[in-house]
Amino acid sequence: MSLPTSLHKYYAASDVDQLSWLGVTIMSHQTFLSDLRSYIALDSGQQFQQQALPWHADLAKVLDKSHEISDAQIAELPIVPLQDGRWVAAKNDSITYELDDADVTGHVPPGLDRIQLVHKSASSDPFRLRLLQKLGVKQLDSSQVCGLIIAQHENDAVESYTLPVLISQAVYLFQAQHNLKSVNSSKFPMIWLCTCDGLVKRASEL
Repeated sequence: MSLPTSLHKYYAASDVDQLSWLGVTIMSHQTFLSDLRSYIALDSGQQFQQQALPWHADLAKVLDKSHEISDAQIAELPIVPLQDGRWVAAKNDSITYELDDADVTGHVPPGLDRIQLVHKSASSDPFRLRLLQKLGVKQLDSSQVCGLIIAQHENDAVESYTLPVLISQAVYLFQAQHNLKSVNSSKFPMIWLCTCDGLVKRASEL
């Protein structure tokens, strides 16, 4: 697939009138969007995903400032990198980005299947974060993480977890205990915990 050739970025906007005599045309926003979709699809997204971080920041600025490309159209593009290595579209309601408050143990614990965490290379960039927020990507703090852990433990069987995941989640709850006040304490007995002999039991059984 061949994409249209664009002028080098060092041409000034004031050069357009002179260049038009040579047959150079101005790309419409929708044409840009169409070309972007084609570029993202090249090599299963590899070329797009491997672009430098400043390039992705510049793209976010362009998409954020465009008044002719709708948020719904942008939300369909798989331009959001996740911490698990995948790239997804922002239309997915389970996508969240971490606030600094969420990193009470250095990272959000694994095993939370109701969320997809945005890679920090994107959420830490102000231009990419602004676009994510514009598209409705939600923020995640430690109180929400605790609520997700407890809700998931209440509904899931012990077979859903590995010991490292349970330990990581228990450590997170302990480190973030200052935020447990906002969580329904009646759910605490439903938490799965590891015993010294390697068994896993509900907190209410210990």
